[in-house]
Amino acid sequence: MMIGYNYHPSRQGCAYWQQGDFSEIERDLSRMAEEGVDVVRFFLFWRDFEPEPGRYSEQAFQLLYRMVKTARDYRLRVIPSLLTIWMNGQTFDLPWRGGRCLWSDPYMIERAACYVTKVASILRSLGNVYAYDIGDELIYVDARAVKELTGEQAESWLKKMVAAVRRGDESAQVMMAHDHTALTGNHVFRAGLVSRICDKLAVHGFPLWAPFPLPSNESWPASLYVPFLTRLASAYANPLLDEFGLYGGSEEIRADHVRTSGTSALLHGAEGLVAWCWQDFVSCESPYDQRPGERFVGFYTAKGIAKPSASALLECRTYARLAAEGAPVSPQVAIYVPEAEQAGADSESTESGRASRALFHAFLLLVRLHVPTAFVRDQLEKYRVVIVPCLAQLTRKDLERMRAFVRAGGTLLYTPGSYLHGFGGEELFGVELQDFTRDPGLQDRFHWRGRSYPIHWRQAGFDQIPVVRAGEAEVLSRYRRSLAPALTRHRLGKGTAYYLNAPFELMIQAFGWQDEPYRYLYMELLKDAEALPKVFFTSPEVELHRFVTADSERCFLINHANRPVSGMLVFADGRDEPVTLAKKSVKCVNKRRV
Repeated sequence: MMIGYNYHPSRQGCAYWQQGDFSEIERDLSRMAEEGVDVVRFFLFWRDFEPEPGRYSEQAFQLLYRMVKTARDYRLRVIPSLLTIWMNGQTFDLPWRGGRCLWSDPYMIERAACYVTKVASILRSLGNVYAYDIGDELIYVDARAVKELTGEQAESWLKKMVAAVRRGDESAQVMMAHDHTALTGNHVFRAGLVSRICDKLAVHGFPLWAPFPLPSNESWPASLYVPFLTRLASAYANPLLDEFGLYGGSEEIRADHVRTSGTSALLHGAEGLVAWCWQDFVSCESPYDQRPGERFVGFYTAKGIAKPSASALLECRTYARLAAEGAPVSPQVAIYVPEAEQAGADSESTESGRASRALFHAFLLLVRLHVPTAFVRDQLEKYRVVIVPCLAQLTRKDLERMRAFVRAGGTLLYTPGSYLHGFGGEELFGVELQDFTRDPGLQDRFHWRGRSYPIHWRQAGFDQIPVVRAGEAEVLSRYRRSLAPALTRHRLGKGTAYYLNAPFELMIQAFGWQDEPYRYLYMELLKDAEALPKVFFTSPEVELHRFVTADSERCFLINHANRPVSGMLVFADGRDEPVTLAKKSVKCVNKRRV
């Protein structure tokens, strides 16, 4: 587990490979070491290292070697981002690229491979490169060209780049860093591809750019956004949050966000947090002339004074180290990532954020129940319960996995995300699609086990509202007006498949979380499946993580709310412990075994 920073020198900004003032760099590396930093990620602007095809800048490469060697002397590991062209919303393009495609043009592929091999061969002997980042958010260099790429072209290019790095350093670890669209977008460089070819999966997360609406930076859903990305990325590989922080919030709000969101992400399995970024900028040159707000996102001021967010970042490591002394409680519940979402092929759902919004809301509902949760792509049999939230498209492979899981004894909860292609199928669920209606009032509420559930089809994006009819399935609840089934249960093989004809996870809006009833339906189904946690906290806004050591159980409570919260930590043996948490705070409660 590592804590680190993304780095450009404050005074030189993005021009440091040209200006070559090493004194500022050395001063910063020394300060990072004093502050207990583990890793530094920095950016090699390709045009500065190869100003003409095949002609390399001796000054830039000398500075690079000196920088990485000095970092090693200070016991800092480094992540060089190699093919840097895109930075802070604008391009630093190669003057000789001439519009050629980075990913399909043979000449550009050859030049890129030669360049990254040279970098890796120069740094190989130093031994402190944590991983080479092929290139930061490369799709934004030419978004149109990326859309025209086939999966085969993208895979071929990435394999060539990884091989080129290893020609320079045969033991190199390689990653390709990208923003949330690596998990929620519809381009070819998605997590599935990157995790197959690279050693690490690096993801950026900032609530401001979430693909679904969040109420504010300070809200508790925003605080759980980066942990959601972390847990989702874990379905593909061990994730590294190589850009972490907050845009568009006061320093107080940012420090609170870093403390809660960062600690949560580490406890959800992130290999480390690399904060964006080290220091506010004195430089006003590109890109800060066009985007001056980027000058003030440092964790240290331009004068080198630590901001509260810097202390909050170190708090994350403190709690993560305590957790690392034990083992996390294994999740029995998982959220299914469908085939279309894995491939980024479902443009209807990914472009509008519908699929990722459903996954996010399912995650939040389970967090509010303090249920340890994973995301799963295959091997559903590892879990007792699998939730399939609001599928817009159900493929044959999806159905095969679900049927096998249920027949073997699993419990499945399915909600539709579209009228026709999101229908779950008769064989698995024992219901049939009867018709659709455009009158949301016909199916706007149902009751089950003493609780009422309002349904807002329009809010969920449904125009054609599905009406189902039960075949072999048992009807557990019907809509009050249409009397059509709302919730059914079908016994199949050794297991159970629930069909909830209501898009719970799509209709929940973040501003209505305070009184949402929907987690109670999850709770009832998990109780029937004997999958509810034995330890929980009485406030849903407090996240709970449990780690077991040789002689104790450590419960980490994270208050994501922007107000103090008091409640009871309830243990399996019936003992309750009162706990009060300040707003946006973390607390570790250690329970010794008797």
